[in-house]
Amino acid sequence: MKSYNSYHFHSESTSQKTNSQPAKALWQQIRTQIGQRVQQLWTYLLDTSEPKVSIRRNRNQQISFRVYDPANQTQCSFYSEDEVRRWLEQRHYR
Repeated sequence: MKSYNSYHFHSESTSQKTNSQPAKALWQQIRTQIGQRVQQLWTYLLDTSEPKVSIRRNRNQQISFRVYDPANQTQCSFYSEDEVRRWLEQRHYR
């Protein structure tokens, strides 16, 4: 009787391991799908054709403006806000 119980216990643990493998694979697929959807959403929200302006200071504390236009994949630097505004206005007329 004792050997039967050992065998029966061993049989259940093997059965549990076998059943858990498909469950692990399913969860891995679900995690992968969710990750892909989140990445697509993030890309959609951040992907814009609007120019991006960053402000920089050199070691003399002079300010410059770097403008990146993702539509044309061009980058320009300016030393005043007025120059940036003129460039942005002209961009719409090209």
